[in-house]
Amino acid sequence: MSTTPNSEIGSHVRLYLYKLPTKNHDSMVNLSNQFAEIFKNHGCYARSFQVESLEKSENFSNVANAVSCKQDEEVWLDLEFTKDLKHRHEVDSKIQNEENAGVLMKRFLELIAQESKPIKSDFIIPGR
Repeated sequence: MSTTPNSEIGSHVRLYLYKLPTKNHDSMVNLSNQFAEIFKNHGCYARSFQVESLEKSENFSNVANAVSCKQDEEVWLDLEFTKDLKHRHEVDSKIQNEENAGVLMKRFLELIAQESKPIKSDFIIPGR
């Protein structure tokens, strides 16, 4: 097995960055596990992460500052890895046709901090 990032996880990643009220933590853990399973069923590796620390270092800011995180909020990051852009579109299409996926997305939007919009961006490995 090759150890290049492209062969391990693909060359395309979608990032979601959002704030979550701390009171919704357990519900989001459950929801993110359900999303991960749906993506796995379609050949996509997806995982949610919670910011571990709000500490700043001398030369860097913390992502919590970038999204204006309040004391009673957590910052979460979701990553979805696909082989390439074509695979990304295939996965999106298949998931949109799943009835449960729409219900989960609605629940996601209810759980996140209501005064903010999640950040969504797509990235590729340069030169691929």
